[in-house]
Amino acid sequence: MANSSSLTLNIFKQCRIRAVPLWQCPQFLFLVMGVINIASMILAYVFGRDLLSVEFVIVIVVSIAIVLLFLSYIITRNFEKLMELNQMKTEFISIISHQLRTPLSATRWAVSTMLAGGQTEEDKLSYLALLKENNDRMVRLLNDLLLVARIEQGRVDFKPQKFLMQDVAAQVVNNFKNYAKANNVNIVVEGGDENCLVMADPEYIKLVIQNLVDNSVRYIVKKGQVTVKTFLKRGNVVCAVKDTGVGIPLSDQNQIFQKFFRSKNVMRYQTEGTGLGLFIAKAIIEFSGGKMYFKSKENQGSIFYFTLPIAKK
Repeated sequence: MANSSSLTLNIFKQCRIRAVPLWQCPQFLFLVMGVINIASMILAYVFGRDLLSVEFVIVIVVSIAIVLLFLSYIITRNFEKLMELNQMKTEFISIISHQLRTPLSATRWAVSTMLAGGQTEEDKLSYLALLKENNDRMVRLLNDLLLVARIEQGRVDFKPQKFLMQDVAAQVVNNFKNYAKANNVNIVVEGGDENCLVMADPEYIKLVIQNLVDNSVRYIVKKGQVTVKTFLKRGNVVCAVKDTGVGIPLSDQNQIFQKFFRSKNVMRYQTEGTGLGLFIAKAIIEFSGGKMYFKSKENQGSIFYFTLPIAKK
């Protein structure tokens, strides 16, 4: 009896540790199935012998079978979710290991070279610039991971205020001018004539546009153009980021906003990237009361849109 109660308590404890409700916890559901199965056999035997008709016993057995089938379905679905989570964990470890290994290796090489001595002042400055670049890259990665954790826990600290969408878009485009030029990409901003006033956190909306523009520039092969446009449509402010890049294969489009997902064709051109940018962007827009969607054709380019309600003056 003590062992039985200890087992039950352990099941409850495991469900709490995994932060899973009881009716989604496989161990608990298996316990329930076992209890129902044993109870049904005992009841069918005790009452079925003398008191109940054969038809009624059949109804009871069929009803119990349906309940057990339903519980089996729930258990199977939960195991599938656990497998998906396990796969995501494996992908997460692989991506993060790769993204950290490259800057850490470059940092170690730069430090070792500087410690060996014999460099000119110009060489030392280039090594320091390399150290800063790789440090910034690791900080961005960690910031993205922390933001994803806050998003999933619903703890994003938004500070809404009124601002013009075209002003933020123009600021982002201006910041990307040199980066785009270095990649043979012409970047322009359109719109601004209309009063695209929104109520949101300007820093987070800026991050959204940055993520979209960064993807657009990154996945343009050789030469191309990125256009950022703001306009009004059906009571919403719309921001569109259009590029002439590699586009997204049709088979990948339903997964593009998933965490850690990267399209097969973009990985041929860019080994860097965590697959977090679009997940973060979409979550921020939805938290802000808007929507994000896109149109894309492989080898022709993409247009990513997001909308926010017009703010009252």
